[in-house]
Amino acid sequence: MNIVLLMLLTYPWPLAPQNQIHGIIGTFGEYRSGPPPHFHNGVDVPDPEGTPVYAVAGGTVLWIERNGFNCGIRVGRFAYIHTIPRADLDIGDYVNYGEVVGHLNYGNHVHFKDGGGASGRDTRNALLPDDGLEPFEDPYHTNVLGVWFFVDNVQTEIPANRLSGLVDIVVRAVDTTTPGSRVGTNNGIFTIGYGIMTADTSQFVVPLHVPYVFDTLPPSSALPYTYYQQWSNTSTYYYIVTNEFYGSRFLDTRTLEPGDYVLVVTTSDTRNPPDTFYFPIRIVESDVTPPSPPQLHRFFVNEDGYPSITWSPPPDSDLAGYKVYVRLNNSRWALWTTIGPDTIYTFDDPAPNNMLFSVKLTAYDSAAPPNESEPSHVFSMRKLTNRSSSVLMADGGVLDYDAQAFETISAAAPYLQVESASYDAISDGYDAIWAFFGDSDWSHDAGIDLVSFVENGKLIISGAVAPCGMATDSVGQALMAALGIGSAACDTAYSGALVGLSGTVFEADTFSYDGPITYFECNGCTPLVTDVNGRPVVALHSDDMLIGINVIRLTQPEISQLITGINALIDLQDVAENETYPIGDVAVHSFSDGVELYMPVGGTARVTVFDVSGRILLNKEMNLNYGWNRLYLKTGVSGVHIVRIEAAGKVVNAKYVELR
Repeated sequence: MNIVLLMLLTYPWPLAPQNQIHGIIGTFGEYRSGPPPHFHNGVDVPDPEGTPVYAVAGGTVLWIERNGFNCGIRVGRFAYIHTIPRADLDIGDYVNYGEVVGHLNYGNHVHFKDGGGASGRDTRNALLPDDGLEPFEDPYHTNVLGVWFFVDNVQTEIPANRLSGLVDIVVRAVDTTTPGSRVGTNNGIFTIGYGIMTADTSQFVVPLHVPYVFDTLPPSSALPYTYYQQWSNTSTYYYIVTNEFYGSRFLDTRTLEPGDYVLVVTTSDTRNPPDTFYFPIRIVESDVTPPSPPQLHRFFVNEDGYPSITWSPPPDSDLAGYKVYVRLNNSRWALWTTIGPDTIYTFDDPAPNNMLFSVKLTAYDSAAPPNESEPSHVFSMRKLTNRSSSVLMADGGVLDYDAQAFETISAAAPYLQVESASYDAISDGYDAIWAFFGDSDWSHDAGIDLVSFVENGKLIISGAVAPCGMATDSVGQALMAALGIGSAACDTAYSGALVGLSGTVFEADTFSYDGPITYFECNGCTPLVTDVNGRPVVALHSDDMLIGINVIRLTQPEISQLITGINALIDLQDVAENETYPIGDVAVHSFSDGVELYMPVGGTARVTVFDVSGRILLNKEMNLNYGWNRLYLKTGVSGVHIVRIEAAGKVVNAKYVELR
């Protein structure tokens, strides 16, 4: 290159003396925390506040900012930031080479920028040889301060002696540009790359690749690919050397035989040959087999008011721990915490009031990277501020049919306080237990856990197949007798409607159903719902019920309709004066001797009153007005009654107390 061309391509320094080398405390392309995070688009040359700043070339003023930390001026190709512009300069003025353009502000350095902005040129590294600041010498070499390995695109660190699968390599690299300066010994590098060699370093098995060269400014979209942002900041730089400016890449260890290798990292500044660093690594066989999911036992509010989960561990020998996922009111699932191999977890916060709170767990193993199991079944709970009674949903197999069945059922009855358990974790302290067998067979062990609730609480058993199995099991037979069931039989391929019987709370209700059912003969029970052939599939006996269908096969509105009727009959929630039962746009407010009904529009309502055995006491149409209507429902019979109201396209059941 001839001397004339060299003089055209290089330029002097923006601080005096312009023809002598100055220190550099910030290099081109470094990470900056922001906000927002960004690439450093210039070089920082230090001097005290008030120092004059000189034009490195003649040109027209294209931009001026006189206020703030980032004040500055652009003259042609070059910008001078953290510089208070001369008061007499304005956009369009011409500035000669060597002329003062302003003075340093309290940043105590000039951020010198080659190109970009109003210049219309690419933003370039001002320390490029033969096309940058001159004179400039850099006798100091780059250094690598550490190497870390992560699962590709995941913040899961892997030890260097157990690499497998797809791996990201993160390198902390630094360059010394200005010795003796606290900042100038911790600058960013110019290039960085990596390769993999055999253990004896005789040959590359993954060729040396240099993905990052900071000659021109990368696009802002390249920042998360270039730097490991979780650790990087304005003065500390961690490079993801397995990526590139324009996307995520990885080291695929599956292409290499298991064994010992050497990671080679190469770095350089703008003046010296690359420096090379060697790190021993070991590649192992990939463990891609996840553990089995944990089996949840209980999800409940403990005596201190905090939600707790218990579960049994999977049998995997390399089990390392669990991840707990939660959601409220069917929102998105979120990872709550990661824990070790315990089998109980208690939340730090009290149970949320009046919200459906759902949880599921996964198990993870000790592989590198760790494998995560499929999620467990979903357990749900709801704690209500105005309830003391609660219902335990016990899984007898319905969650094998639909892992989120408890969540669906709970969402259909927002007025119930509920908790969840497997059948083998049933405990006392609940007003009612509802055992959901789904399409699963009857379990003798489940029956042992349920039988005591016929005498000591309210028991509901639902299942499409399980009631048939009860007749062949001694515990099941005892339960059938206690429930007033004489015999049971299965229809394995039923498809059609299920119909509420006249004179019951389910009168005129229909449920669409497709799947196996159990129908039974009542011997002391009261049939409530039948199939189209008149065979009972839902029956009541005192405070207990047998339901011969898989409830989760119903639609959610039908589930809500079923639970509303059940609740009216066996009182799953507290009977309370002055209580509101909202369903859609219709609301019922109970008081002694009647109810108040809110109507979104005026019209006719069918009002039916039952006693707790399901006997009809009153059945009539009533003309109602828009808004609240006070209905006195005198039947002549004292006690707790259930009122069924069909109005405005809605059906609602509620309770009230009649006093004679």
